[in-house]
Amino acid sequence: MVLHNKVTGETHLSFRGTADDLKKTDQFLSDWNTNRKIMFNPEAAENSKRFKEASAQTEKVIAKYGKSFTTVSGHSQGDGISSLIGQEKDIRG
Repeated sequence: MVLHNKVTGETHLSFRGTADDLKKTDQFLSDWNTNRKIMFNPEAAENSKRFKEASAQTEKVIAKYGKSFTTVSGHSQGDGISSLIGQEKDIRG
């Protein structure tokens, strides 16, 4: 989710946590497979599809709004992603 305040120029990106909806089977299995990989090798997060998509989305947001007043957050797996994005893009979490 991207939130942007036109008045203050602040932008915030928030990344969702691990999918828990069994009706979305592919997403559920993909997220839990990523969790399994990260559990045994935390550096695996940087090679995950979710991280790569989040990184690309963050680049688009920075290109559109700048990064001076950009922050990131997330829940569960999304928090891990936001931490990595913050480090990679040098933005606040």
